[in-house]
Amino acid sequence: MFHNFTLIHDDIEDLGETRHGQPTVWKKWGSALSLNAGDMLFALTYKALHEISGRSKTDSEISVFDQMVTDLIMGQHLDISFEKCQSITEEEYLTMISGKTVALIKGSFTLGAIAAEANQSTIAELEKVGEKIGLAFQMQDDYLGIWGDSNHLGKSVSTDITGKKKTLPIQYAMNHDASFNKEWQEYNGDPERVGYFADRLREIGADSYTRNQWETAMSEASKKMKSFSFNEKYGNELNELIGTLAERNK
Repeated sequence: MFHNFTLIHDDIEDLGETRHGQPTVWKKWGSALSLNAGDMLFALTYKALHEISGRSKTDSEISVFDQMVTDLIMGQHLDISFEKCQSITEEEYLTMISGKTVALIKGSFTLGAIAAEANQSTIAELEKVGEKIGLAFQMQDDYLGIWGDSNHLGKSVSTDITGKKKTLPIQYAMNHDASFNKEWQEYNGDPERVGYFADRLREIGADSYTRNQWETAMSEASKKMKSFSFNEKYGNELNELIGTLAERNK
């Protein structure tokens, strides 16, 4: 529910018109009803969390969730604000995504470990796994947002460029190629030039750099997963999830 809340609001803020091949909620029903629907999902998430916390007699889940929500909102704030910045560093990019996808996936791993009554050391290690997977997922999403297949993704692969998003490939190119940086500063968001910029990014090596970064993060997550002694069924499911994320095209 919480993830769907973030997607509904994200589509409104980014003016995204399709998701998974379907019109987004705001596109179909308008912004006002969409905001209300997202808020309802957020409220239902807290309701469910309070019920679980009440049964387990601990406030740990709520504290972790509160931090995840705060980090995610601040990450979204940075993402939107960076659109108006001429350039950002990779460190600033990592700070931004650490408050978005990373916060969501890391928080999910942490909450799962708490629910399973794991010890503090295991909770901390699983949190690191979630962080690495979150980093890989967002970097991969940045790649697919430029070079992905819109038919597989079910959404546009041009808005990261036309919206001048500071994704990993774009900030890499801006910080490694002065001529690209100049072109990008002068770019007015014309959809007709999306293909040109996608090709320019490839020439600079932004595609291979982004792929290498996400594959490294995912490899580190997989390696760390092998250090845990999971129930065979659940361990296999987690490893299958990591494998699916590593090879996803949507």
